[in-house]
Amino acid sequence: MILDVGAGDVKRGDIGVDLHRGRAVDVIGHAEYLPFKSNIFDVVRHHCLLEHLGNPLQALREQWRVLLPDGLLRFVTDNAAYWRFYFKGSGAHMGGYVSRGFNDRHYAIFTPEHVRNLAKEAGFEGVKVFFEDIHEGPLKSIERAVRKSVRLEHLTYPRISIEAVKGPKMDNFNTKTTSQGLGQ
Repeated sequence: MILDVGAGDVKRGDIGVDLHRGRAVDVIGHAEYLPFKSNIFDVVRHHCLLEHLGNPLQALREQWRVLLPDGLLRFVTDNAAYWRFYFKGSGAHMGGYVSRGFNDRHYAIFTPEHVRNLAKEAGFEGVKVFFEDIHEGPLKSIERAVRKSVRLEHLTYPRISIEAVKGPKMDNFNTKTTSQGLGQ
């Protein structure tokens, strides 16, 4: 069974959970305190959610908790190393973010190393990092040329995609939780 955290209006799994109602939301709940029992999902995924969370490590720990042993985590987040994010008018990260309302905001963006560290700290193993391209237009051909000519691919992709497997235990975190996901 696949859990889509932060489902909103586009479901990418069997059960969609989000803080607010949306077309793909089956369960209302917070990503940092998932309203599910432990060890029940084969896959947990989210798309462009991590940057909207006040405590992304807590959310990843919750995702670890609800995954079955050897369950798979997949997520996509914005790449802080992407060069276009540093120019005014480029969108979400230089004042151009358009909120959906209800306290929707960006708290942080991450580099590949940041998300790798967060996933490992949350108890995931075998963390694989990929890059995703979402832009079209004239600058895309320049970015392709840069990727081929120099080792700066991390600067030319706007999104980071992560895959990781639930590890056997979490050394630095109390895994006792209630069915609501709150620590005891």
